Amino acid sequence: MSTISIWDEINLGKMTLATIKERYGPESKFRVSLYHYEASARFSGGMQSALCHVLRGPCRYVFADKVFDLSEGDVGSLPSGRYLFEAVGPGPVDIVLVWELPPQT
Repeated sequence: MSTISIWDEINLGKMTLATIKERYGPESKFRVSLYHYEASARFSGGMQSALCHVLRGPCRYVFADKVFDLSEGDVGSLPSGRYLFEAVGPGPVDIVLVWELPPQT
């Protein structure tokens, strides 16, 4: 299910790369990656489903059937598929994407 929620700063602490990594546990189970985009960045790509944590700036992900308008403090559950990303504010955007990795054999 694709949803947007707000980071619970009271129970989880300030949203930072470190607190996100701590929340998702061992590196063998999750991939946690920080991305920085300048204002007006715009590009397309493809992805597996992921959680998008917005550390700074507003952004938009456009998928075939769903649009996610995200801003600082939001956590978006993004679907798999092709997308268009846009930094929609006047400043840069910092996001952390979290993917669950397949079990190791």
